[in-house]
Amino acid sequence: MVCGSVGIKSTRGADVFPMRHYESKGAFRPVSNLGYGCHVLAATWCDPFPKMNSSKIALAVLCFGLACSANAITFTLESAAASKVGGNTASQFYDVNGSSSETNGTTAKDLFSSTVGGNQNSGFWVKIAFGTNPQPVLTSAYLKASNGYLLWDAFDLAAFNGGAFDSITLWNSGASGIKNQNGKFQNTSHAGLLGQLGVRVPDGGTTAMLLGFSLVGLVVAARRKWFARV
Repeated sequence: MVCGSVGIKSTRGADVFPMRHYESKGAFRPVSNLGYGCHVLAATWCDPFPKMNSSKIALAVLCFGLACSANAITFTLESAAASKVGGNTASQFYDVNGSSSETNGTTAKDLFSSTVGGNQNSGFWVKIAFGTNPQPVLTSAYLKASNGYLLWDAFDLAAFNGGAFDSITLWNSGASGIKNQNGKFQNTSHAGLLGQLGVRVPDGGTTAMLLGFSLVGLVVAARRKWFARV
């Protein structure tokens, strides 16, 4: 009789993939956090004829991993955290103007992409997406509006560098934003990032799939061992 197994679920709001499991006489408990709101949940049971075969388990883990990977997360830099500076700031790493045209000759020009938006009443923003490229390691970020800059330093970016994000959004808004004499937010002149390209690491979905398929192997081996005894 085979006893014990592992299931995988998402703990971010509703289940990303509500995975069925064998008839369980014990409760699930979280045993590992995979990131992106994904956890491995363990259960105990005793059932000589599991209702889900290994191929269905593999399919469930694959779908779950893809769902976790699809969770897009952006890191937001608010005006309140920035310092207002003057002068001219430019970057050889990545720079984009207020029309979303990237500056030629920068390191990440052909790797990242950007979108811009906003209005004079609520503020303006620039979103820089990394695509399928590794998350960069940043030392500072800036957004220029009119003759002023909003500058975020390494301290403001510590959480970004320590996390896992697929994009970063810079905001000129709120009480600390750059406004004109009429109290309206100034449109974006250009924005940029200073830093270097990151190193690719497995994301939460990839980790879930690798772990899940390893667990499938253990389940299959346990079932073969049980059937060999009967």
